[in-house]
Amino acid sequence: MKRITATEASRSFAELLDAVDRSGDAYVIERRGRPVATIGPPPTANGGAIRLAIEELALDRDLAEDLGSIRSLLVEDERPWHA
Repeated sequence: MKRITATEASRSFAELLDAVDRSGDAYVIERRGRPVATIGPPPTANGGAIRLAIEELALDRDLAEDLGSIRSLLVEDERPWHA
């Protein structure tokens, strides 16, 4: 990872974003010589992350039933053009 001072990052933020976009490199932003943040491309989803998300959704088996109950409470207005 490349390093850049907070002052440099602040003064040339647009150029920093362009560099990240162009190269895909990540930068460590330092203040007083200490790393305080990183800036880089967003993480890409992979099969493992997608599988985990699906498994987490599958754990809530009552979701469909809950949604059905909520939908049954909704009342549609027969005259949506009220004056």
